Formats: sequence, structure tokens, C-alpha cells
Amino acid sequence: MPPMRAAFSLAPLVLFSTITAAEPSGETPLLVQVGGSYLSAATRVQLEKTWGAYVGVATLLTDTQGFVGWPSADLDARYANGPTTSLLSVTACYTERFISSGERYYFGLGIGGSYNEIGRLASGSNPSRKDKSWGFGGKALFGYLLTNRAFVEASYFQTPELAGIETKSMTVGLGYWF
Repeated sequence: MPPMRAAFSLAPLVLFSTITAAEPSGETPLLVQVGGSYLSAATRVQLEKTWGAYVGVATLLTDTQGFVGWPSADLDARYANGPTTSLLSVTACYTERFISSGERYYFGLGIGGSYNEIGRLASGSNPSRKDKSWGFGGKALFGYLLTNRAFVEASYFQTPELAGIETKSMTVGLGYWF
């Protein structure tokens, strides 16, 4: 990978680490969510599995609106383990969530970097190996506020293919704003 592209892919992770060290603004600056990751059709065949695990954290970047919504730094991890292949995908994004005044639903978009890792177990004379890559990543999301702090969020992650396996997926998570 060219050095400039690698540096650009790392930028969201560096941004996230510096943001979390500062005290974020707002009443509910941190969110945590857990749930499942519904794998893409091609990945389901490769992993012999339909669902994986999902965890996400985010922090508000400011108490003022960004371009179209409330800006946050999001870090999401998705993992699925099949009989011979495993997939780990970590995405760091600048995300904006748009919440209409008085409404309980919201939507958002995020763009950033993605780290993907495919692990393969040894078979026959082939040794086990891991393929790793950095690339651009993004997400689109739709959420619903169950209370003023608890929420359900569905996201679609667009991440690059690695070693012939699609790393994109959809997630559903139950979360809480702290």
C-alpha cells in the first residue's frame, strides 16, 4: 500500500485516540453498543456462518451541529469465526447522526479507515495464515431512541475485500449513551 494511503487510513484511529483523551462536550458524550453482524452472502459461504459478533463505541466531538448532524468519532469491531476461516473488521469513522427535533429516530453517515484480517486454519500441506489490510471504510446507519439514553441501531459497513472474502456487513446493536 502506498505510504500516503496508509497514513490516511490511520488518521481516524489517531483522531479517535486524541479525542477520547480530551473531555468531550454534551450531556451524553459516550455511547457503547453490542449486537450481531449479519455477514454478506459471499462471506456466509466462506465462513459457513450467517452471524458474527459486533461491538461499537463512539464519543461526541462537539456540542454543536456538524455538516448535517451531531459529529462523533466511532470505533466499530465485527468478528465472525467459521470452521476454517475467521474475519475481524475494525472501522474508525467520523460519523454524523441527524436527529430531527422531537423525533425518536435518526440516521447517519460515517467515513474513515478500516482494518481487516482474515485468518485461515492449516489444511493438508497448507500452513495457517493471516491476511491483513488497511483501507477506506464507511458506514450508513439508522437508529431509534428507546429512551433518552437507550437505543437500537442498524448499520451497513462498506469495507474492502480481502483475500477474496467480502468484509462488508450489516449490524444490529443495542446501545446506551453515558
